[in-house]
Amino acid sequence: MSKNRLHGLDAWRGVAAIMVAIYHFNVNSFMHELTIVKNSWLFVEFFFVLSGFIMMYNYSDRINNREQLLSFLFKRFSRIWPLHIFVLFLFVPVAIAGYVIGNIDPSRFSVASFISNVFLIQSLGVNDGVTWNSPSWSISSEFFVYVAFGLITLTFTKGWCRFIIPSLICFVILTNFSNMGDAYKLAFFRCGYSFFIGCVVYYLYKSKSLKSGTWLEILSVVAVVLTMSLFLIKGNDLIAYCMPFLFCAIVFSFARGDGVISKAMGNNLFIKMGEVSYSIYMTHAFVAICIKSLLLLFGKFINHNFLVKIGNETQVNLGGVLANNLLDIVFLVLVISFSMLTYRYVESPCQRILNAWYKNKKMVETSNLVM
Repeated sequence: MSKNRLHGLDAWRGVAAIMVAIYHFNVNSFMHELTIVKNSWLFVEFFFVLSGFIMMYNYSDRINNREQLLSFLFKRFSRIWPLHIFVLFLFVPVAIAGYVIGNIDPSRFSVASFISNVFLIQSLGVNDGVTWNSPSWSISSEFFVYVAFGLITLTFTKGWCRFIIPSLICFVILTNFSNMGDAYKLAFFRCGYSFFIGCVVYYLYKSKSLKSGTWLEILSVVAVVLTMSLFLIKGNDLIAYCMPFLFCAIVFSFARGDGVISKAMGNNLFIKMGEVSYSIYMTHAFVAICIKSLLLLFGKFINHNFLVKIGNETQVNLGGVLANNLLDIVFLVLVISFSMLTYRYVESPCQRILNAWYKNKKMVETSNLVM
């Protein structure tokens, strides 16, 4: 961020990334019996709401011409694309191995879908499902929402209505042609619905008449936890469309950092989790598929099936309660450890190099104009 870090929100970003990772690693464990874990796919909406807020926090008055718009889009590209490409190529040997042993979904790991992933269009209806690094659908849709945000900010300079209207348009399209579980057809509108709501939260954050503090932090957290713990939420449920508003309450209350909880979440552990949250989100599916592949091979060796097909999903079952619960912990340790490496050696340096290249390019162009 170009302004002061909002450490309370950084911490929540880390929490959300970990919850999504747990949700995707389907193990027959105590953790996966919790309704809040079964609903943790909704934390992606939190990312969208938060992203809308952060974009306004950083760029509400910094996109005033074409050059600033292009600079904004390049910075977003340099933030998300390098790690995405790195992890995408990590999946290539996994896909090849899957073809060799005959245990792979050809549509998920096709050459055509690989190309769509390279160009970040995999969530725009070009594939028949999620492909390759499945969580990357969200950054695909989000990048094009960034484009829409930049154009809106450049064209309509003031007022929260400029974001309410596109959010309503996205809502109408979702409710009529898709749902909140869409990850590959109309995912752009799913992202836009929550993202532009997050943009509006920025205006509430800037309002001096609206107060936040410990009680609002507690109420917002309790509201989210209770809602996600009491109801098993599907993509076409009304409550799924309401979740972005509950996440708005968390973003608003924790952005100011006035409460006891936000201050507690400002410690180094939470800050670090927030720092590597994008890496956690982008690498956890790779770690999960590696673990499942090893279990598949080991199962063939000892003639035992550790991967059980339940409906459309594959659940990991090691055959014992303790073993399954330990596997959840091992998975999280591996994901967090790997994400720290990818953040340090891929995500952060690549972003820095690309931004430096773009800055130098602009300086050269400016000097040529002067000459």
